[in-house]
Amino acid sequence: MTGCSGLVVQSIFLLYPYASPFCKCVQPLHTAAIGHPEGARGRAYQRYSIPFNLTGSGMDFLGIFEKYWPFIALGLWFAYKWWNSRRVVAMLPELRKNGAIFVDVRSAVEFAHGNAPGTINIPLPELGNRLGELSKSVPVVLCCASGTRSAMAKLLLKKNGYPTVHNIGTWGKFLNK
Repeated sequence: MTGCSGLVVQSIFLLYPYASPFCKCVQPLHTAAIGHPEGARGRAYQRYSIPFNLTGSGMDFLGIFEKYWPFIALGLWFAYKWWNSRRVVAMLPELRKNGAIFVDVRSAVEFAHGNAPGTINIPLPELGNRLGELSKSVPVVLCCASGTRSAMAKLLLKKNGYPTVHNIGTWGKFLNK
């Protein structure tokens, strides 16, 4: 383990003679024969000691983050969208009871092809001019085809003083509740 510092994590990996591309310094501790003297398919499995480090050699998490941060950020964004829309779907019965306004911000053509009962159509490009149609005293729930346009509409409404605005994501989620 020369040149490796930090906490050492020992795990059994079912690997061939190589390890993960993230591990720069992997050393076998012993060979484990699993059910056969040479292991499965004639290859010996080994127990490896992997140096664990936030920086430096071994499992370099900061280096991985620097290299892959756009993918990590995109994954977190999709996770947030998924979590938030599930949260709003769970709130739908209470929002309906409180007299919420359900707004579909897709184009008129998209809305005509299919929509959820009880939603009104105010296309996103027209929303800024039609704010007077929406009351600030009741919750507003927005939807569109994917959740992106409704997220932009939510920002617009929040900027214009609407206190309770929710983005449910896709309009089909209104049909489930």
